[in-house]
Amino acid sequence: PASAGSAVFMGAVGDICAFLQSAVQHEYSRVVFEGLRVTGSLFYALSEPSNGTVSPANMTKLPGLVQVVYDKLCKVDIDQEVKQCAILTSAALVNLAIPTSAEKIDSFLQIFADRLNNELTRDAALKGLTLVALNTQADGQPGALIPITRTGAFLPAFFDLLKKTERQLHLNTLECLEALTRRYPQ
Repeated sequence: PASAGSAVFMGAVGDICAFLQSAVQHEYSRVVFEGLRVTGSLFYALSEPSNGTVSPANMTKLPGLVQVVYDKLCKVDIDQEVKQCAILTSAALVNLAIPTSAEKIDSFLQIFADRLNNELTRDAALKGLTLVALNTQADGQPGALIPITRTGAFLPAFFDLLKKTERQLHLNTLECLEALTRRYPQ
């Protein structure tokens, strides 16, 4: 039965987190990339359907994994795929209210703002920021409003991106800008 499988999965979350933490810290970039990708999926699997956040019981199993994801997000001298995946996994972290303080959320989003200025990471940063701004639950309903305290910090990068001649970049930037202005009109 599904409930028996769920119980086994939930009982193994600590072991899964330890394994993924090891994968994200691995020396080979492909293993790190896959570890980050699966970590993002795990964060969503641990979210509560009723409110779209990770339960306090599961939150206690995540600090080590959250820290290694944040460490990968901060690094600039790593494989390109790893950088992009670290941005998207961090967006999942922020969406699910795993970093509970506004200061911690700001630290993630400041890195997103920095990544908007890099040609190799800007697409992932736009996607991640759009995911955070939209913050939809599994049923498609808007999730809790994530405290983005400095939405204006993204505007200079958006204006620069809109001056470029790439059509897809314009579309992604406008989608992100729309998501931010709908959810954060102030």
